[in-house]
Amino acid sequence: MKKIILPIALLMSVISCQKEPVKNEPKKCDLTSANLIGSYKITANSYRKDAASPFVDVYASYKPCEKDDLITFASDNTIVFSDAGVKCSPSGDSTGTWALGANTISIDKKVYAVTAYDCTSISGTFTGTTPGELITVTLTKQ
Repeated sequence: MKKIILPIALLMSVISCQKEPVKNEPKKCDLTSANLIGSYKITANSYRKDAASPFVDVYASYKPCEKDDLITFASDNTIVFSDAGVKCSPSGDSTGTWALGANTISIDKKVYAVTAYDCTSISGTFTGTTPGELITVTLTKQ
């Protein structure tokens, strides 16, 4: 009888110790070129001119023709800025390059520190030339 009870007791303790998945826990994934590739829209943008200044919501001042634009990261490390949806005049179409580093993303040689990434959105900060100057941008995958 002891031979049967011991394995059952061990099995029950293993089952009871397994971690339950947390509901609404953000999806975790690695920031890799393969995961980043795709089209995004800017969904947040703020600016602070120096450390003593508050952040200003720059995205709130975007024109409707700018809020629907797409930024596409391609597998060949090119980036395409497309004036999608409502067209601006002049058009905001352009191209450039991007590169991924350890917790950074460089877009046309402007290096952003990645502050968050979950495979559906990416947020980053860019430090300006004035001490404390900071730009924050969030892109959401489409």
